[in-house]
Amino acid sequence: MWPSKTEYCNQPTELFELLFRQGIGTMCSEFYVTWCQLLEKNKNYRKIASIYAHGLRAGAKPLLWLEDRAE
Repeated sequence: MWPSKTEYCNQPTELFELLFRQGIGTMCSEFYVTWCQLLEKNKNYRKIASIYAHGLRAGAKPLLWLEDRAE
């Protein structure tokens, strides 16, 4: 779901920040993984660990899927 919505946005990482602040999608592992993939694509590596940590603390599901990618 997330990738199909972000391809129409000029600044998809800003969209994820807005959604995160509003608590939208924060319990879904795919939200964090897609956000981190966008950050990686834009070479914004410093933020990736922090985003995964937020997802893990939130207990996003499926947790194992998020844990595998956060390592």
